[in-house]
Amino acid sequence: MSPLNKGEFIAYKPLKDFKKLAKARSVSANTIVFNNLVATKQEYLENWEVPASESWHSRFV
Repeated sequence: MSPLNKGEFIAYKPLKDFKKLAKARSVSANTIVFNNLVATKQEYLENWEVPASESWHSRFV
């Protein structure tokens, strides 16, 4: 799942749907996503909510 922070709500999308949203330009490099690859508390505090361009999602936007 790729959780997306869409302002006042969070949208959870399977990767295939995230790819479709990116292709349709419904999400962009500036869309806030949750980086589920964080491995430490420090990474969580600094890199949990990031723009898609700064996460593994960047390959799709």
